[in-house]
Order: sequence, then C-alpha cells, then structure tokens
Amino acid sequence: MVSMEITGPVSAGGGERFGTAGGPGTVQPATRVVSMLAAAVTCMGLAALLVSGKLVDIADRQPLGDSRDQWLGLASDVDRVANYLSLNRPYDLILDVRGAGTDAGRQVESIEAVAAAAGIEPDALLAVGDGGTGNEAVSGRDGSSSDPSPDPAAPDPAGPPGASPPEPSPPLDPAGGAVGSDPPGGEASGADPPGADPPGGEASGAAPSPPGASGPDSESETEPAEPAPAGRAVTPEAPLRIYVAGDSQATYLGQSLATGRARDLFDVTKGDRISTSLARPDYFNWPAEVVAVAEADDPELFVFFLGANDWQDMRSAEGVRLVRGTDEWSQEWSWRLFVTLEALKSEHRHVVWVGQPPMRVGWRDEGAAVMNEIARAVIAGRDDATMIDIWEMFGGDEDYRERVVGPDGEEFRARQNDGVHLRREASEWVADLVVDAVARRWVLPFG
Repeated sequence: MVSMEITGPVSAGGGERFGTAGGPGTVQPATRVVSMLAAAVTCMGLAALLVSGKLVDIADRQPLGDSRDQWLGLASDVDRVANYLSLNRPYDLILDVRGAGTDAGRQVESIEAVAAAAGIEPDALLAVGDGGTGNEAVSGRDGSSSDPSPDPAAPDPAGPPGASPPEPSPPLDPAGGAVGSDPPGGEASGADPPGADPPGGEASGAAPSPPGASGPDSESETEPAEPAPAGRAVTPEAPLRIYVAGDSQATYLGQSLATGRARDLFDVTKGDRISTSLARPDYFNWPAEVVAVAEADDPELFVFFLGANDWQDMRSAEGVRLVRGTDEWSQEWSWRLFVTLEALKSEHRHVVWVGQPPMRVGWRDEGAAVMNEIARAVIAGRDDATMIDIWEMFGGDEDYRERVVGPDGEEFRARQNDGVHLRREASEWVADLVVDAVARRWVLPFG
C-alpha cells in the first residue's frame, strides 16, 4: 500500500485549509484580533501619556460631583506617570509657546479676590437692591436678604410673597429695546433700525398726542425723539474697541461682529473659552480675566455670551457646595455677575450681556430661563450695562425649535444639532442687535 503526504491545500468539509491543523502554516484568527487590540490599547495609552495635561483639563471642567472627582483622579494619575517618564514634555512645550494657562482667568481661582481688589463689599448687591434698581430679587449674597432668588421651576425675581413686584424692564428683542439703561425708543415688536421711528410716535415710546392736538403746536405735548448717543464718534480710523467674552456660544458671535455690517467700525478681540462659566472660577475665572483685559487693552465695550455651562453646582468662598436651583445658588451666581459688572465700571465703557436662548433638553432650558431672570434683575437700572434678551427670538416658552423666522420674515435653521448652540446665521442676527445697542451709545455713520 502506497502512502501519500499532502502538502498543498485540501478540501475538508467544504472548506480549504493550509497545512495540517496546528502546523506552521496555520493562521489563528483569535491571535490576530488579540494582537490588533493590544496594539490599539498601546497606542491609546501612549497618546494619553503624551497629552496627559489635556486629560486633566477635560476632567477638571466637568460639573462638580463624584464622577468628576473620579475622572480627575484618574487623569491626574496618568499625568504623574507622564511627568515621571517625561512623555508630556512636547505637549507642555506647545502650551508654553502659545502662552496657554498664563492668563488671569487661569491664575486667579477666587472671585472674592477680584471683588476685594475692586473694593466691592460682600453686601454691595444688597445695597443696590435696596436702592430700587430692580435688583431686589437677587440681593443679599450673604443670605441677609429675605427676598427669594428665582425658583428653577417657576423663575420669579419679584420679591417676597405678598410684595408688589417691581416694574419689569423691557428686554431687548429684534427691535433693539433693552433691559437696563437704554433710552426710550423703538416699539418692542418692531424691526426697524435705530432712528427709523418717527419722533414722537408711539413706535418710539413717546406718549400719544392729546385729542385735538396736531401740527407744530403739538410738539410740546409729546415726548422728544430718542436722544443722541453720548459716546464718541466711531469711524474706520478710530474703531470701537470690543472684547467678546464667553463660552463656545461666543465664538460665532465674535466672528459675526468682526465680519458684519459694522466690521470697518469695530476692532474686535475674541476671547471665547469653551466650557467656561461664572459657576466654576476654579476652572476659569471670568471676572479676573476681563479685569486683566480691561487694564491691558482698555476695551470700550465688553460683550458677554456666557451661561450655557453655568447650570451646575457651585462652591462658595467657604467651600460649601451650592446646589443649582436653590436660593443660595441664585444669590451666589447673581453676586458673581454683579462683581463682573462692577469691576469693569468706567465712564467710557459699556457692557452688553446676551441672554440665553431656549434649550432642547429640559434641565438646560430650565437653567437658561433662571439665569436670564437673574441677569435681567442684576442689570436692570444700570447705566453701564445692557441685556440683550434673545429668548423670544428663538422660540420662547413654547416647544423647542430648530428653525425660526428671522428678521427678514424668512424661516431659517437657527440651532445646531446639540440643541444648545446657535448656528452662524443665528449668531449674525444676535450680532446685529449688539450693533443696534452700540448705535444707541456711540455715534455710528449709519442708522
């Protein structure tokens, strides 16, 4: 009997195999998968060590809580290993070249330090509220006021139960009216640019003429036209110095101001920082940052679009955790906004605070509404700050909308997929309202 050795491929059970089972020619799929996974894990681990500082930064900016603490501890351990092996030196060198981490917002963790440097007393907001400026609802940072802060379920800065609420200030809508210090002018629902309303008409906020009054003799019976801006003339040769501060919502807004209809009249510096807020000065301290910017560059206008990351727990100066939505939280957040405004106060400077739009997710939407109410109360009555309220522009209290009707009467997509951010076209609309606010305070060669 003749035996034959099979050395080539043979068919067994309808398939092919090379060599004998377990021989040198056998390819094990499981071994290949394990090798690929090991290589991937090794590469990811090496990448984590190379950018360990970034991992710490990402973990640090998460909302306060056990999850953040766990991730921050893990990232810190990775960073320590990377430091020991010197694998993160290239990343740190890049940060040093860029000057990252050297700004005041990263260096100063305490808003109390900013307040002390500016001479702002802890009870200063209470004193302003007692002065009848509309701040009563958010006064008493130290808890000495009996006025409640806005309830997240039903925001209401009106004051204690049974008290007569203060007359609300009109928010700025697409027509350009404003909360705070804006002079009368422009019907709340109109869309005409500043100066387009006839003097003395109802659209400009003037009282109607009495019955029978007409012609030249009736001019003394009506309110005067909107007063001329008190600020300087803004020209291409002497542009208005603007600093745009805020979280990632401020990115498109700053770009729109720099490239919009007043681009030749504005010198815009964009200072947006992603994931920042007033709630977490330990991560980025906005009051400290803008004070440093004011001292170095002296902007005439600060534009804030900030708040998308604020609806989270905070820590007080004493280290006490303040749960979002509580009276203590509202008092602390209003104090931080107040310190920001007070620290920037100057005869030649103005601050524009852009309110939050509605949000798709319920808890975010609730927080946006609360912060808008607090900001409206803090800013009301100030002559150095204006709030631009965009809540109704993007749907108001109705169901969340991705598409809205713009100032030209045409519907357009205003929101990004995350249900938080505005798209560029929507930011351009908001930027136009900022320009309108500027035109009421400085002399622009149009409008």
